[in-house]
Amino acid sequence: MAEERALRERLAELRAAIRRDATELRGRWEAWRGRVRRDWREVGRSGREVVDVLALVLRRLGRDGS
Repeated sequence: MAEERALRERLAELRAAIRRDATELRGRWEAWRGRVRRDWREVGRSGREVVDVLALVLRRLGRDGS
């Protein structure tokens, strides 16, 4: 019985640690995602045009084998 109780307590500790880690990671993810969204809005249309041009260049390089 004492062994079973110790295992249950250890399991509860591990579950709590996993919840804390998941909460921290979720917070980091949300912060990173927010920064990326803000940066993308700041770049705006000109950034999308740059991406389009880069995609075109990469496609041409791939086709030419350069």
